[in-house]
Amino acid sequence: MDRAPGLRSPAMTGPGPRGPAQPVLDAPLEEGQLSATLTESGFAETVRSGETPMPKALVQQLSLTPPPSSGGDGLELDVRGVLGGGGMGQVLLAYQRSLHREVAVKVLRAPSAESAALLVQEARLTGGLEHPGIVPVHALGSDDAGWPLLVMKRVEGVSWAELLGTSGDPRWAAIAPGGDQLEANLRILVQVCQAVAFAHRRGVLHRDLKPANVMVGQFGEVYVADWGIATRRDALVAGPLVGTPAYLAPEMARGDAAAISERTDVFLLGATLHELLTGRPPWSGATLREALEQAASGRPPPLPPDANPELAAVCRKAMAAAPEARFAGALDLRDALEQVLRHRGAAAVGRAAQARTEALARLVEGGGDDAQLYALLAEARFGFRQVLEAWPESPDGRAGLTRCLTLGADHELRRGRPAAARALLAELPSVSPELEARLVQAERAELAAKEHAAKLEREALHADPEVALRPRVYFASAMGLFIIVLGGIRAFEPSWFERTEVLAFISAAYNATFAILALVFRKPLLPTRLNERLALFVVALLTMQLTVRVHGAFVGKGAAPTLLQELSLLAAMLVGGAFAFHWSFLVGAAIAAAGAMVFSSHPELTVAWYTPVTFGTVAGTVVCWRAWRRRDEPLP
Repeated sequence: MDRAPGLRSPAMTGPGPRGPAQPVLDAPLEEGQLSATLTESGFAETVRSGETPMPKALVQQLSLTPPPSSGGDGLELDVRGVLGGGGMGQVLLAYQRSLHREVAVKVLRAPSAESAALLVQEARLTGGLEHPGIVPVHALGSDDAGWPLLVMKRVEGVSWAELLGTSGDPRWAAIAPGGDQLEANLRILVQVCQAVAFAHRRGVLHRDLKPANVMVGQFGEVYVADWGIATRRDALVAGPLVGTPAYLAPEMARGDAAAISERTDVFLLGATLHELLTGRPPWSGATLREALEQAASGRPPPLPPDANPELAAVCRKAMAAAPEARFAGALDLRDALEQVLRHRGAAAVGRAAQARTEALARLVEGGGDDAQLYALLAEARFGFRQVLEAWPESPDGRAGLTRCLTLGADHELRRGRPAAARALLAELPSVSPELEARLVQAERAELAAKEHAAKLEREALHADPEVALRPRVYFASAMGLFIIVLGGIRAFEPSWFERTEVLAFISAAYNATFAILALVFRKPLLPTRLNERLALFVVALLTMQLTVRVHGAFVGKGAAPTLLQELSLLAAMLVGGAFAFHWSFLVGAAIAAAGAMVFSSHPELTVAWYTPVTFGTVAGTVVCWRAWRRRDEPLP
């Protein structure tokens, strides 16, 4: 059993000629019937027969007569003015005393049985349409003469028609805060479409939709009002012409009741849209007959040439002469309008992005700085992407994105950054042949520049004496150690070194040692061209030495003349090394030449002092090179 709050009222035993209401026992419920009872605890209890035993409850008669505490003359409604009126009725402003509020009361202007029946029908139809966009019905009552009256919510606002006629009305500030009255009107029409779609879902057709029958509240609320000629879809019958001539659908003007449907209301909504775009209703004949003939033809006047093309297409479809060519329902029209609103919003974003693109173009042409240019590019690209996200088919969005990315790529190409340009253009489905040619040319130029830079780097690496310095030191130390060992042997057995054959053998052994060490140290010793040329130079020296000594042994030349010749050739080769490597080789050449001059004058000193002189030659060259080398000096 569900429990819900019940109705409380001080007038539970309301005053009147009938006296206090008498308690009545509940009668048994039929199967499936619902009953709401007011229990002694003050809560309404809903019971379905068969679910639970029926409790005993007290039922009292309820009355809309104001409670004693409301004061006054006992009347519930106190009329205080006139809010408006139509052809059949008049809307009064009244004060409802029991609830201390203002309400709108619709009464008959010229009471008759027919108009009374229509007002009751309107009350019952509208009362069943509980929707935020439809003016709520509070009660259906009667006046002192017994004619029906309709109590409704008092909407504190203005009719939409009145707003449309005064674009300078200060109330627009609250309705259209951004100043875009067309967008505000379209949003009002969207809400009207939703309310009408709800009525259609309940099987009710309005048949008199127009701005004058729409109320706009001071906080933007939208209400569809005046359902006086509304009818149920399944109750349509041929009858007199109803509706407002300036907005009539063709089937209404022709009196074709069988053709009237939800699409008829769609036409009326389209006629309202037509008024938003042109400032006047579609049918505006000088006489009623002319207006009806225009409506029956279904050919509304053309829309202004500057009207939004997409919105104009929506209007034409909604106002199609053939009902089947219109939108199927108010929700379809609403969806089309919302799409137009999204596209209008996207177009506004696109205009801002376009302005940034123009500023970007000026910066690219003027060679502006990267920071400002990249900021504009990012803003423009983001704006156009927002446009395409909301409106994928937007031609302006696609063209704008293409232009801003092309400008960015152009800037990158001017700055010699083809990779950045290629990254920007990769976002586009296609690139112009001219720009692609520029990009390819720039990429080739960049590749050539990189290759040239790599070549220069390799050249610098090859010419840098610091590269592979340690392996050279180790290698030279090993060769020096060999010479020292030979010097020690000479100290114990000097006579061995007076024979040319021994000198040739020593040279061969020295060459073999050099070859072995070069093989062992080949990877760390030969990564640069400098080391390669030094190695070749040493090989030439050793080859010269071995050749001279083998020749001396072969012709029977003595050790002193052979070593003198060898030292002279060493000095000459070091002079050539000065041109091939560094001027410090001249130091070694000078030492070798000086030794040769001394040995030529004193041959007896040659064998004993040859090794110290050659060692000094090599050491002097190395020390001077290390001390005075210029690392930035390229190889000749």
